[in-house]
Amino acid sequence: MEKFINVENKKLSRKNDPATSKQAVKTKTLQQWVYEIIASYHNGCILDQVLTRAIRERGRISTSSISSRFCELERQGLIEYKGTRKGLSGRHQRIARVK
Repeated sequence: MEKFINVENKKLSRKNDPATSKQAVKTKTLQQWVYEIIASYHNGCILDQVLTRAIRERGRISTSSISSRFCELERQGLIEYKGTRKGLSGRHQRIARVK
């Protein structure tokens, strides 16, 4: 939990978005949740695995909402990439693991 204290906590919506978008999950909360999902995979995981689990746990969520958190977590030095694995599309995705 301490790892996310300095993360800006902003809503994931734009000024002109409809009211339903303004009820978006806060960045810090979503970032921490994605981090915890990645951490639960001891051999690392790919975006498809996190997205599948996110949909199962929270319902509809966009791929970009999840992939953006991967980028933020890497930039903060909380995750790293080690190798690749085939995703649902048959294309390879990087394997993310917590540091």
